[in-house]
Amino acid sequence: MQKPTFIPHASRALVMGFLLLPAAAMAAPYAFDSGTGLTDAHSCSSGGAYIISTGNVTANNADATNCFGAYQGNPGELLPDGAPLAWNGDSWDFIAKIDDGGSDVLSADLNQNQGDWSYSGDVSNWASFFVVTKASNNPGWAAYYFDDTQGLSTLGGTFFIPWMNEGGNKGPDASATEEGGSALSNLSLYARRVAQVPEPATLGLMGLGLLGLGLGRRQRAQ
Repeated sequence: MQKPTFIPHASRALVMGFLLLPAAAMAAPYAFDSGTGLTDAHSCSSGGAYIISTGNVTANNADATNCFGAYQGNPGELLPDGAPLAWNGDSWDFIAKIDDGGSDVLSADLNQNQGDWSYSGDVSNWASFFVVTKASNNPGWAAYYFDDTQGLSTLGGTFFIPWMNEGGNKGPDASATEEGGSALSNLSLYARRVAQVPEPATLGLMGLGLLGLGLGRRQRAQ
């Protein structure tokens, strides 16, 4: 009887190394730490948010579940474009950003302190998402969290920037718009997708693989 062929330990280690390379190469999400980002001390649900409220940003006629801020500076200092966002042990992928450079899938009424925003991409597999609004520098930005958003087919809503800029100006007057003021400078989306459940065919293949491993070990023992 022909014995099954086994992969040497060194080769198996090499294969595992290649399999793990993509995971190691992925950028680690930014986890907001105490005093610099999304902490309970700055959240709307704890009553400690500065100026903002969950009604400042809506999505599909619903207020945000929670909100965080408002913070000084630029969200890009903590959230480089393309980097994911992490909070409470979960991670939200960067989806899109609308600024003066434009966006193919995201739109918003820039240079206004209130208006509409919308996203035309696929949202059917989103479990939850964040909307981040940037206006002025001191304070400069806030994050709005929307939970339990499964089953959406379209996404859009309104925004309102309630804070003043450093000079006390509020958009959308000319001076506020020229200086950034409290008029919207950019808006970003971050989403956490629904976990994919393996299809029956995939589960069947996994079962066959496990069965093959069991038979191979049994033959080697004989």
